[in-house]
Amino acid sequence: MSPLSIDTTSMSFALGEVFGVLLVVGGVLTLVWRLSGPWRRVSVPPRPLPAVQLAQLRARRRNIVLGVLALIALGGVAAAVSSYMR
Repeated sequence: MSPLSIDTTSMSFALGEVFGVLLVVGGVLTLVWRLSGPWRRVSVPPRPLPAVQLAQLRARRRNIVLGVLALIALGGVAAAVSSYMR
């Protein structure tokens, strides 16, 4: 296929770019979530903790990861919107 035959001003091309950006962002979100699993679970705490404190530590770490994921998703949506507006 010749690159000259691609209509970069068409709606299909723009939607393809948007879905491509969102697919990459989804992959990054999945990768971050999977790789942060052992850190979130705190399987071996640094020092012996009561069950309540261990649950609070896990919840705090989960919320930190969710905040980072929200920032990545927000940046991805902004990139997708900007690629659509070009």
